[in-house]
Amino acid sequence: MEIEFTEGTESSAAARPHGQQFHWNSPEGWWVQFGLSLALIGAGLAVFFSAYRRMKLQRQIADTPTSKARSAPMGKVELKGLVETDPAVLKGLTAPFSGKPCVWCRFKVEEEVEHHDSKGSHKSWETRQDSTIFLPFMLRDATGTVKVLPEGAEVQSPQLFTFTSGGWFNKSLPLGPGANAWLGRYNRVRFSEWRLETGFPLYALGVHRAIRQAEGGDLESCLAQGQHGETFLLSAWAEEELLSRLKHSVLIRMILGSLLTTGGLSWLLEKLVG
Repeated sequence: MEIEFTEGTESSAAARPHGQQFHWNSPEGWWVQFGLSLALIGAGLAVFFSAYRRMKLQRQIADTPTSKARSAPMGKVELKGLVETDPAVLKGLTAPFSGKPCVWCRFKVEEEVEHHDSKGSHKSWETRQDSTIFLPFMLRDATGTVKVLPEGAEVQSPQLFTFTSGGWFNKSLPLGPGANAWLGRYNRVRFSEWRLETGFPLYALGVHRAIRQAEGGDLESCLAQGQHGETFLLSAWAEEELLSRLKHSVLIRMILGSLLTTGGLSWLLEKLVG
């Protein structure tokens, strides 16, 4: 027999008879809904904050004048040019899955996993590895070059490679040695790469400063991560495209934040007043 919680009924799991079901109208259900409404409000505020940060970045990009590589001042700068390999780097970088030469690469491995619950079975992709590798490289414009140290940067680049093991149309697609450890599994595995390669256009916003890369070495001017949390952005998109993407990102986050916060507040008020 199904038993419902009413006013005065014990709400602890230990006090409920074996097999008794949870009900939203019980005192325990009230507290669960109260917590969920607070979680929705918190999520909405977090999305609002991320929208504010994107908006701040958008304004910073629009307000920062573009410097030339030859005459770039020390401090915060905006540079535009093409990616070049650093002649001081003796051994190049190879993307682990595609085998393509690059100067920066983010690679991700996802596995398709089957889940079972009361509604049946369903599949979803779970991330098994998400890593980044990079080397120092040069940004060249019409006036000269500036060395870029990409460590700590927010890098925006296109997804240039994706492969799903077990797919009918891509069985013969060659994979680099980085994929070998993941092949031969029962579940399907998806490999993805985002890269910056030589010749790619590059928009850079960061701190131009003197850095000693090796102990006892000479100071060298580089575009790098600042020491006080300054913005460090490297993007394969042109400035106009970048600003357009940021504008849409801010709009989507504002709408999502509004929906989450409004929904959470409405639910909370309903619980408190009702």
